[in-house]
Amino acid sequence: MAIYHASFQIIGRSAGRSACAAAAYRSGERVLDHTTGEVHFYAAKQAQSVSDTFILAPDHAPAWATDRSELWSTVETVEKRNDAQLARELNVAIPRELSRADQTALITHYVQSQFVDRGMIADVALHDLDSDNPHAHVMLTMRSIEGDSFGNKNRDWNRKDLLAEWREAWGDHANRALEKAGVEARIDHRSLKDQGIEQIPTIHLGVHAHGMEKRGVKTERGNVNRAIKAANRELRLLGQQLVELGARVKQTVHDVRQAMIDGFQRGMESGSVTAYAGVSTSGVPPAGMPPARQSSTGKSAERMVSESAPPGASSSSGPDTSRGRALLERLKAEKEAREDAEKQEQLERERIEKEKEQEAENAKQEKQDKQRSLNRGPDNDRGMGR
Repeated sequence: MAIYHASFQIIGRSAGRSACAAAAYRSGERVLDHTTGEVHFYAAKQAQSVSDTFILAPDHAPAWATDRSELWSTVETVEKRNDAQLARELNVAIPRELSRADQTALITHYVQSQFVDRGMIADVALHDLDSDNPHAHVMLTMRSIEGDSFGNKNRDWNRKDLLAEWREAWGDHANRALEKAGVEARIDHRSLKDQGIEQIPTIHLGVHAHGMEKRGVKTERGNVNRAIKAANRELRLLGQQLVELGARVKQTVHDVRQAMIDGFQRGMESGSVTAYAGVSTSGVPPAGMPPARQSSTGKSAERMVSESAPPGASSSSGPDTSRGRALLERLKAEKEAREDAEKQEQLERERIEKEKEQEAENAKQEKQDKQRSLNRGPDNDRGMGR
């Protein structure tokens, strides 16, 4: 099924990163950093997952903007600070239900309308289009084009509301492409909570864990997702039970109401009901009712009804009271069962949330350990595992 994933991050020097190295890693091509003379190339990455690459630039951009080495070398040159922000990166999951041509057209139209038309240069790398994990990395420039070079940083592109707009727009573009292709599946940029879906979200696998899982190797993140999916199945079952209980409660309320109406009508016909006639069994009128009327002999209506009732009949309760009590007891039991189910559901949610918090802490520690011990490429491809 189609899934929604769209995340943004900043590629910056404060984390020891290079725009040229990042572009080389994502594109699988050789990128020369003119500021250092270093050539960045990751051959294994090219053979592993890169499906297509291209650069989109505004009409007024200079020719060098569509040359990957020139583009990112220029960015490295104009950014002077040691903690400079070099590029903004978008990472999106592309619906695998679409054909390869439709996937490429979708990402092209989205990037052009949302970023390039605003003045950014976009370096697009499409990964794994023929797999069950098609996704795109889009590196975006952060300065406006002025003449033949970059101008000032465009702070307007940093607005949080604009980020939310971009996320929503991706869902809209993807859904239009799915509809055009005749695919029923749809994606939603909103969180599960905002959608009103009682489901625990799974965690992001990442490209490395996804690859291991695909080869049959179980990972810690994969185990967490399996536990979450099992909990979600239990939640769905509980939800179905609650719906069934709700329907039964509704029917029980209807039965009790009908029993009371039937009892009232039969009691009126037999003359054995007093409370419905505006007189309580204690002789005090119910709230909102006028005092009991007196007959010409001075007797109250309650006394007259009581005297006219057959021997052994009660003036305070009509027929079918045993049926009413049974229905009320059934209603009470089903209410308790519903409350127990809701309590178990809450306990399960709390357990899963604790596991997610522990997983996040473990992942953070794992990342720190890898940064200290692993001698690998300068960037981490953050593809969307499913």
